[in-house]
Amino acid sequence: MDSCAIEKILNHKEDILKAEIGALLFNIGKTHIGLNNWIKYFPNAKQKIRRYEDYYDKLFKDEIDEVDQVFKNFFNQKIRLPNSSEVEWIKVFDKDFEGIFFRGCENLNSGIDKGFPKEILKRLYISNAFGGFVESVEEKNFDEKRKQFFKNLHNYLKDNNGIENSDWRKVRSWILLEIKKWYTHLLSDNRFPVNDVTLYDQVYMVASLYKAALSGLYLYKEKVDEYINKPSNIKWCILGIQYDKLGLSEKALKISNIQWYRKNIKKVDSEVKQLLEEECPIGNEIYRDETGIYFVVSELLKGEKEGEFYKLKEDLKKLEEKIIEKFREVFNDEIYPAIFLSESSRGLMNLGKLIEKAPENFLKAKVLYKNNENNNNNSLKIGVCQICGVRTVEKKSKLNELICDTCLKRQGERMKNWLDNRNGETIWLDELQDKNGRIALITLKFEPNEWINGNFFNSLLVRVERQSEYENVIKSLLIFIENQINSSEVRKLQLDQFDEKNIEKFLSLFDEGGIKKPYENIFENLKKNKSFDNVEEKNRKIAVTLIKEKAWLEHFSFYDSSTNEIIANTKKKKKYPIEEYYNKKNVKDHLYKIFAINYLILQIKNLILERAIGSRWESLILKNLSDDVINFEQREINWRKLDESTDIEFLSKIILQFLLRKNPSPARLRRIWETTKSFFENLEKKKSKLLGFPKSRCQRLYWERVNIPDGEYADGDILFWAKRNTVYLISSIEKVGNKDSFEIKKIDDDTHFVEKLYIKDANKEEYEPFFTILSPTPVSWQLIIPAEYVPNLIESVKNEYYKYFKWVYGKLPLHIGIVVQNYKKPLYVGLKALRRIRRDFQKWEDLKKKITVGDFKSRQKHAGCCCSCDENNSEQYYSLFERADAVQRGYAFYLYPSNDAKVWIDTTQNSNDKDIFWFYPNTFDFEFLDSNARRNEIYYEKGKRKIFIKKNRPYDVEDWQYFSKFNEFFKNDINSESKLQKLVTLIYSKLLDWDDLYSLKIFILSSFVNVLELMGTKKDEFAKVFGVENWESLEKMPEDKFEEKLYMFIDMFEFWYKILKV
Repeated sequence: MDSCAIEKILNHKEDILKAEIGALLFNIGKTHIGLNNWIKYFPNAKQKIRRYEDYYDKLFKDEIDEVDQVFKNFFNQKIRLPNSSEVEWIKVFDKDFEGIFFRGCENLNSGIDKGFPKEILKRLYISNAFGGFVESVEEKNFDEKRKQFFKNLHNYLKDNNGIENSDWRKVRSWILLEIKKWYTHLLSDNRFPVNDVTLYDQVYMVASLYKAALSGLYLYKEKVDEYINKPSNIKWCILGIQYDKLGLSEKALKISNIQWYRKNIKKVDSEVKQLLEEECPIGNEIYRDETGIYFVVSELLKGEKEGEFYKLKEDLKKLEEKIIEKFREVFNDEIYPAIFLSESSRGLMNLGKLIEKAPENFLKAKVLYKNNENNNNNSLKIGVCQICGVRTVEKKSKLNELICDTCLKRQGERMKNWLDNRNGETIWLDELQDKNGRIALITLKFEPNEWINGNFFNSLLVRVERQSEYENVIKSLLIFIENQINSSEVRKLQLDQFDEKNIEKFLSLFDEGGIKKPYENIFENLKKNKSFDNVEEKNRKIAVTLIKEKAWLEHFSFYDSSTNEIIANTKKKKKYPIEEYYNKKNVKDHLYKIFAINYLILQIKNLILERAIGSRWESLILKNLSDDVINFEQREINWRKLDESTDIEFLSKIILQFLLRKNPSPARLRRIWETTKSFFENLEKKKSKLLGFPKSRCQRLYWERVNIPDGEYADGDILFWAKRNTVYLISSIEKVGNKDSFEIKKIDDDTHFVEKLYIKDANKEEYEPFFTILSPTPVSWQLIIPAEYVPNLIESVKNEYYKYFKWVYGKLPLHIGIVVQNYKKPLYVGLKALRRIRRDFQKWEDLKKKITVGDFKSRQKHAGCCCSCDENNSEQYYSLFERADAVQRGYAFYLYPSNDAKVWIDTTQNSNDKDIFWFYPNTFDFEFLDSNARRNEIYYEKGKRKIFIKKNRPYDVEDWQYFSKFNEFFKNDINSESKLQKLVTLIYSKLLDWDDLYSLKIFILSSFVNVLELMGTKKDEFAKVFGVENWESLEKMPEDKFEEKLYMFIDMFEFWYKILKV
């Protein structure tokens, strides 16, 4: 940003922040319990208001005055808008910028977000983005909370510079935090299924879009008039500050290295956020994951194209430098971000492309090293630091490692951090080891790409209707519009009862109060009275616009562009100037027809253009329509060029799909990743309970008043740390066993006895035997736990997933990757393996498998989908899946707009048990690093392991039940390991040597009986390990299926006996 450009933003920083706060509070009327939407749910509510706008007109000022008579002065402060007009910040949507706020931003977010549902909630509750219950909406969060908010705001202002001398950066932070705590417990609408978006989701995204648009206009004022006159021309980009957070964690030699990077990843994200939202406010953060942090900004910031994305404009160079400087300050030249902007659009769907291409973008980061540590005494350097990989080293450490001074200093900080937070997560791998000296590195990862890019919203409905019936209605109306547009005279316009019924039926798909009723009021008055006189005042503006304005008349053939006249009757040579034609007697009879046609066109244009522009839908639509039918840049549809057999057929399907599906509005997209992130955060909060740690496992021994030097001590392989005359046990308490005392010796001098410690003298403190590698993001969470608790983790994650995502089980896959190693092995080896077992870069289509409806139903029942207490029948709206057979039932939708083909989607309840759907299973995979090279065996091809013997991995999480049954069957047999080792060796050799699968099955079944001494009911119990009810079913199992089960049997043995050593 050159000095002139940066001054533009800095000079208006306060205006931008005030406008953002005004946008955050514009919907505060929706917190009044007397609003039509809410009052029926709360019988004790007394004061009723019809619309939330009425709150401002009738109640807002009184509530402010109740707090303090001078409090209103805070709200009366002005802001200067980009066109130099001034408004009160609380009414930032007044005057010329009303269209920019409402039509440009709020309608895009709120109108598209809600769609046009017809079902009313029977009780007010908030769901997550996938229909799962979150909480009921409570009465206390309405009027009581709003009045308390005003009191708290007043007190905050008094304590911080006063009512009229506010620091607007601090005010913004305070209000944003308070609004979030409050609005997340409220809804914006009482219709189902749009109760997935909270009031906070809505206002935050409206404020973010408005803030970004305003910032762009303060920078480039030449666009002000265009945005005021055509608010639908406003578009945004996603600004990605991309860097490889996983790669930073993988540098670690010790846990303390991970801890430092994790803390400073959070720090740099926060500092970049503060820079772009407050110091130089150009937009707001809308997404953050392991690939970086992302902001919504004005498209006006977009500069030259580089590959698939854009750089910031040249005059924004200073801003780019400020971002880079934040990374330099935090990471001391170790890593720099790639800074790119997406294509422009009227939404956030282009975020998916930026995230998808992040690994490629990492390589395009600007590297601007200024490190001085590498510039001194180069002749003494012996290598590059093993941790940071940037700075050089003069000598090796005590452990023979190459570590630079900067990284050594960071490691030295770990003790202070640990001592200050000893009851939190451990930093000692020795405390993380299980009884066998093993740790498990875990990755939990969603495969969310098809949700982030908006595709799978096409499998969610906002209303349930008969597709063929409404498609025929829309086709008829498109033909009707085309025919009427081509009328050469006003008198030739035709609108019969059939057309009127079709219009009525079509508009029934829209919001009744906002679209259908205004149409009916205007239409009936124009038809009956032939004038605007009796049209309701609130509806008159749209009626006048659609009948009087040139832009709504020039598409008719009866408009003469050469004279700017309307042709009423060619034969009688009746032509009238456009400014007065509607007052002419022989035209008045047809005004209702012109209005009806244009009203239809308005709704169709809003549907197609607003929801497709700048996204893959735009490409799909242009590809399937005749040339020049739609011009997205000009926001025009050329109705005269529609081909009835192709264009109208295609448009009818797109229009109906946009009306029936849940739309990927900015607020709803944000809600998606907020939901997946909160799932991981909830697991993190409950980790001790979910992992099933006994209380004793979470205890650490320590001895006070032990007069020995600070440092690390040991008694054999049990470790201690001494600090300020206190000695802490830093190995797992399970290693203590039956010992009643320790003889501890200095770690680097094991010949000299130092101190004897007695168990009876020890104190106990609680800690968490757990370590976070990567904090929860919308995509993943990575952690380290004692390996023996892996089974508890798998079972708990599976059950928690059902609570959150039961309605979309089968199309939001969660992958659990497990890497187990000895705690003494190099940590970086496990981290590299963990990156591989995340199963990144797999194609979406490689993750799916076919499933019969019968099998699918049993899974859904287990997940709780068939819940009788679901009064709104969530399954109809959320649980639609892609068919994998030839059955044409349900909805024929474009599920993937980049793929020019419709698919049939339906619920299992509407299908026969033998029907086949595509299913995206939750999966788990595991690997034991008994050697460093073993990590190279973690390689996927088409979603499965490439190594032949491990080709079953990853397993469907539903197969975990068979792993559990395997353990249950063998755990009480003291000779089980030797028997199993014998069997596994036998099975493995026969799988390699025998091609005859029938003979293989007979032989192995006989071996099972003989080696395991299976008799009577024990044979049936053993058969359940293979997923069948009895031995007879196992004998009848198809040979290829039996072979697959044998590979699973080998994996189950490795999991329980080689990895966990049960």
